Amino acid sequence: MDQTGLYVAGDSEFALHGQCKAGSGDSFVRKYDLDGKEQWTRQFGTSGREFLTAVAVDATGIFVSGTIRGGPIHGTVFLTKLEKTQSAVPAARPHIWQECVVNAASYAGGGLAPGEIVTIFGQAMGPAELTTLRLAEDGRLATTLSDTRILFNGIPAPLIYVSATQSSAIVPYAAAIGP
Repeated sequence: MDQTGLYVAGDSEFALHGQCKAGSGDSFVRKYDLDGKEQWTRQFGTSGREFLTAVAVDATGIFVSGTIRGGPIHGTVFLTKLEKTQSAVPAARPHIWQECVVNAASYAGGGLAPGEIVTIFGQAMGPAELTTLRLAEDGRLATTLSDTRILFNGIPAPLIYVSATQSSAIVPYAAAIGP
């Protein structure tokens, strides 16, 4: 607690309201004002399961540390700093929400693979009305719908649908990084 409010931190196996789930279990920090009104929530994680072990608040921010179990970075310890105020993104500016690029079937986050169908949540990412897939002249899925594109490592993705708050695409095979 500080002079501006109370910070609550913990772990969740589910996506909290307005958040996206990154892995099998995520950590979160939530701020309440001095009257008990929720100010913001920040859920975060990896493809594994995060467990918070310590929380500290000082004049510069909120520090949380813990461990990761499972997934490719099992046994890793983490320390992260969060700002005390979460800045709002202007409504007209495109913005992908934190941890909100997820597998389209399971809504699990944490990593992407070439050929995977993903769903992306955010704001002002595309048209107000849902626009669904169409085929390009070469018979493949179009990479532009309603003047909206999704890029992975600069490569346009085949689009399944786009809208202002939710879009779905296929991660291009050419976007793979590695030898």
